[in-house]
Amino acid sequence: MWQCIKCGQNNDDRVNICPHCGAARSVGRFASTQGVQTAPASSVSAPYTPDLEHAKDGKLYRLIGLILAILLPAVTLVLAIVKHDAFLSSLYEWLLGSDAADSVPFWCHALYVILSIAVLLIAALPGLWTFGLGKALKRLHRMEELL
Repeated sequence: MWQCIKCGQNNDDRVNICPHCGAARSVGRFASTQGVQTAPASSVSAPYTPDLEHAKDGKLYRLIGLILAILLPAVTLVLAIVKHDAFLSSLYEWLLGSDAADSVPFWCHALYVILSIAVLLIAALPGLWTFGLGKALKRLHRMEELL
């Protein structure tokens, strides 16, 4: 007889997998020294059904992360488009120190586009981090089931 490390049920020595919870029998240093024989599949009383009660863990984090990863860059993009003239003139004035008239050079427009793309990527980070946290929680619970 051997005792399952996961559920504590006593099992026959002929079985390598606990019929109650599906955990594998410990082998190696702390295992029984007797020869182990595998039992035919028909002698197992009930098939193992995993407990997936907490499989939804991390789903809320993934949902919120996905919403944030879409919403925050969208708001930033709308703001960059609507306030284009004000931000561009401020950028030109900040870089050259002179008042921006009607003519802003091309390189200032290119710099504005590059900075806008960088801000969009930075705005997506909180959502991506939250989404990644949800994925990590899901994987953590899968690993707990394997123990």
